[in-house]
Amino acid sequence: MVPTEGEGDDARTLWLACHAQVRRFSALLLRLEGHLQTHGYDEEARQAAQSIRRYFNQAAPLHHQDEAEDLFPALLALSGQGTVAAQHFLEEHSLLELLWRQIDADLQAQRLDADVVKRFAEAYARHAQDEEDWALPLFAELPATQLQRIGERMVARRTCKS
Repeated sequence: MVPTEGEGDDARTLWLACHAQVRRFSALLLRLEGHLQTHGYDEEARQAAQSIRRYFNQAAPLHHQDEAEDLFPALLALSGQGTVAAQHFLEEHSLLELLWRQIDADLQAQRLDADVVKRFAEAYARHAQDEEDWALPLFAELPATQLQRIGERMVARRTCKS
């Protein structure tokens, strides 16, 4: 969920909310895998799979775009340091997306590979924590106006244009 304008919509707040969602949907995916083993692909599983697929097919790519196009460049411009870390995070996005494509195909086939799900969920949680460890201290150095502008771009990515 995206806050309304002026309601915690600076880049840091939105970015942390995205990470909370990554963790939430990764945990739901782990629970779904266990549910499928016990109950099969029932209505509860169908609804969970639909929510998980919507998040990782729509919101997660926007989050990665936020980082690649706005957040990481702004943070790197502060000192020029951290380029290796930022590049590593972008490469991890590609690896996570590959794992996700496998899981997404499995969800469409109404099954899950427990090892792949565990690898994905653990990798995404570790990735989010590593990004936070690197970026949070730097956010404090960004001017509030810049955080607000970046936040506006993030919100605009998620706003339907008709």
